Amino acid sequence: MPKTDKPIFRLGNLSFFDSLQELFSPKVIRFDSHPDFSNFYLLTSEFEEETRKLFTTNVLDYLEKNKDYKIEVNNQFILIFKEQKVLSILKLKNY
Repeated sequence: MPKTDKPIFRLGNLSFFDSLQELFSPKVIRFDSHPDFSNFYLLTSEFEEETRKLFTTNVLDYLEKNKDYKIEVNNQFILIFKEQKVLSILKLKNY
């Protein structure tokens, strides 16, 4: 299986337990420019600078308006879920 060239990260809905993790984890990435995004989602990565580059203003705006996405990237795959469904790459073509 080919490896992805994207940084490893996880994005999911922020829960109470995630809020506690945020207090103790240096891996949490927040965007002061998009407080609604940072209040709804928990974004974690050991590769902060590279991950931030992926979350452009357009991506952050889209995710603020379209809640309930979960994204996971590791060395082998990129998974994007919305409402517990895997999205087609064709639907994401414009982003």
